[in-house]
Amino acid sequence: MRRPIGIAVELLAGIPSIIYGIWGLFVLAPVLQQSVMPWLIGTFAGVPVLSSLFAGPPYGIGILTAGLILAIMTLPFISAITRDVFEAVPPVLKEAAYGLGATTWEVLWNVVLPYARAGVVGGVMLALGRALGETMAVTFVIGNAHRIATSLLAPGHHLGGHCQ
Repeated sequence: MRRPIGIAVELLAGIPSIIYGIWGLFVLAPVLQQSVMPWLIGTFAGVPVLSSLFAGPPYGIGILTAGLILAIMTLPFISAITRDVFEAVPPVLKEAAYGLGATTWEVLWNVVLPYARAGVVGGVMLALGRALGETMAVTFVIGNAHRIATSLLAPGHHLGGHCQ
């Protein structure tokens, strides 16, 4: 299972941002509009701070959708690079920890992560750099004006009247 899933994740990392944007507009936005956003609005209706964060009609497009698209774009980069960095850890280090009686999680936490920390941070920075530079995916699903609403569910544009 590791090999096919690894290849699939690496293929996801090569998809252009405009494809993510089109997918977000035509697939993710309707799903969020019909199921997730009404649930968020209903769930957080009485909570003081969260009610204003998840307020307004469920348009499907907006800041929440753009954030989800960016997360979906960056996770394949982070996971592919992290996987490669974890494979670069010398087996003798892991075997020594197992020989001392460490569990799998202890080996991961105390041997693999400290050894691969720089590579993991580098992968996260590379993925965030891609997310910062990819404006097409966000343009499709966020709106088109110079105003950001206080609600995560609102589009990034003003619906009627003057933009302020």
